[in-house]
Amino acid sequence: MIISKVFDKKTALIFLALWAVNQLAVSIDTIAWNPVVIPLLFILLIYSVYLYFKNQKTKYVFLTGLIFGLGVSFHLQFLFIAPIFIPLLIDVIKSKRFKDLACLVGGSIVPFFPILIFDLRHNFLNLSQMVRFVKSGNIGINRVFYVWERVCTFMVGGSPSKILGLIIYLLVLVGLFILGRKSGDKIQSKLLSGLGFVWMLSLPLFYLFIKNPSEYYFNYLLMPFILFLSLFLRIWKRFGILVLVGIVVYFIFLARPSLDDLALNLREKDQAVTLLGKITNSSSPFNISFDVPFNEDSGFRYLLNYRKVRYSGSANDPLIEFIIPSQKRINTFTSGRIGIFIPADWLKTNWPGKSK
Repeated sequence: MIISKVFDKKTALIFLALWAVNQLAVSIDTIAWNPVVIPLLFILLIYSVYLYFKNQKTKYVFLTGLIFGLGVSFHLQFLFIAPIFIPLLIDVIKSKRFKDLACLVGGSIVPFFPILIFDLRHNFLNLSQMVRFVKSGNIGINRVFYVWERVCTFMVGGSPSKILGLIIYLLVLVGLFILGRKSGDKIQSKLLSGLGFVWMLSLPLFYLFIKNPSEYYFNYLLMPFILFLSLFLRIWKRFGILVLVGIVVYFIFLARPSLDDLALNLREKDQAVTLLGKITNSSSPFNISFDVPFNEDSGFRYLLNYRKVRYSGSANDPLIEFIIPSQKRINTFTSGRIGIFIPADWLKTNWPGKSK
C-alpha cells in the first residue's frame, strides 16, 4: 500500500475505504477509457517524489519524470499535476542539483518514443489530436465552473451549485496547506504543499487552456480530495472512525446507481460515431453536444477525430447530440444504447430525401 509508505497505515486504510465506495471513483473505474489509470499514476508519482525527497538520489527524480511522462501519454489532464513539482524544484535550486532537473525532463520524454513511432506509421494521429486539442481548448463557451459543479456533486452528492463548488475548492485548498504546515514530517509537508499547488492551480489552468472540459478531465483531483479527507479523519481519532463509517455508508448510497448501470464500452461509442460520420459526410457545419450520464462522454471526442467527423466547436452552429440512454429522448437515429439527435432544419438541408 503506497499511501502507507508515504504517510501511515491508518491513513492508507481510510483512503482505501473512501476510494472503494466514492461515486466518482466508481465512475472512473467502470469506464473503458485510458484516463482510468490516471489516479494510480498520480499515486505512483507521489511515491516517487517521496523517494527523491527521502534519498536525494538522481535515479528517483528520473523515475518521477518517467511516471509523469507516462501519465501525460495516457491523457493530457496529467499535465495539470505538474505543480506538484514546485517543492521539488525549490529543493533542486537550493541544493544546486541541476542535473536532477535535466533527469526529470529526460525521464518525462522517454515514454513518448513509442507514441512517436506509432505516429510515424499512422499519419501523426496523436500529434494532430494534440494540436487540435490545444487549438480548440481556448474557443467556445466557458464551462469550467459549470463542469466543476457537476464533478463536486459526483464527489460528495447534492445538487450542482456554485456555492458547493466554491466551498469544496476553498476547503481542500486551505486544508492541504494547513496539513502541510502542521505536519511534523518535512517530506510529508513538502508533498502536501505540492498537492496544495495542484489543487490551487487546477481551475485557473482550465480557465486558461481548456474552457470547455469534459467531466473526466477533473478525475485527477479525486486523489488529493480523498487524501485530504483521510488525513483529516485520522486526526479526529475515535470520533473520526464514527464519521468515517457515516461517510462510507453515505458514499455507498450515492454510488449504487453507478454500479447498477454499467458504462458503455468503446466499441458501442465507435459504432455511434461511425454512423454519425456517414450522416454528416460533406455536410454543412454542425457542433457536438452530449446528454449523457456523468463521465460517459469519455472517448467520444477521440473517436470523432479518429473517424474524421469534423464538428465546428462553434456555439452558433446547429447542435447534434449524443444521448445515453437512447430511450431518454426522441432521437433521429439510434445505435445500440446510444441515441443521436439531429435538428430537423439541419437534416432537411443536408438530407432532404431522408428527412421526409
